[in-house]
Amino acid sequence: MFRFKEGFPENKEEFGTYQSSVGSKERLDGVISQIRQIRNHDLNKLLFYSGAEIKIKENKFEQWIIVNAWDPELRYTLKEVSKKEAMDFLMHQLN
Repeated sequence: MFRFKEGFPENKEEFGTYQSSVGSKERLDGVISQIRQIRNHDLNKLLFYSGAEIKIKENKFEQWIIVNAWDPELRYTLKEVSKKEAMDFLMHQLN
């Protein structure tokens, strides 16, 4: 959707440079006004900003449901799982 040519903007300065570049301002007006809007863990927003939302939801909806259930807070929780649970999870992901 936004086709960052120099990679994803990492700070306000890079975002400002991108925002003021030719053709980008019109695309950003009313959609993204600050970099913090796209630097987040909200997968629905990130999918929308990627420009691939329709394609993903039409062609990979079952996988999207699994991915969308992810909660970034899970990174900080410890949960022990058995080897069988881990293997079952991995096998499900490969199928």
